[in-house]
Amino acid sequence: MNLQKKKLKTIFIKYCGIIPYLKKILNINRFNYIAVTFITIEGLKSYENKNLVNDFNYRLLEGIDNVVEEGKELGEILPAIDSLSTSKSIVSMLQSSMVLWAMNQNIDINLLFKTNFKYLWKSIGVSPI
Repeated sequence: MNLQKKKLKTIFIKYCGIIPYLKKILNINRFNYIAVTFITIEGLKSYENKNLVNDFNYRLLEGIDNVVEEGKELGEILPAIDSLSTSKSIVSMLQSSMVLWAMNQNIDINLLFKTNFKYLWKSIGVSPI
């Protein structure tokens, strides 16, 4: 596996890893993620330090953009790819996958992230999966 593909896959794995973390930290197996999602969104509107969330999202976008740019330079990612647009799509994919899972916890989140990564790489990678 080439370096940039491995870096992107690691981002997907770590992002997906929030589920076991939440379950462990809260010491529960199931809770109402829909309510948690809505509470989080509403809370961010009035949260005094909402810049922390914005900073996290900016750093995530910037990190992914760097990986995509490096991949283009190394010949691992198609040169015609618009790095910033692709990076925004990846962040959107990560976040929407979490929301989708929050609405239906019967979804295998690990399989969802694995499948999303597979299709992502097929669309941007020079080498096949």
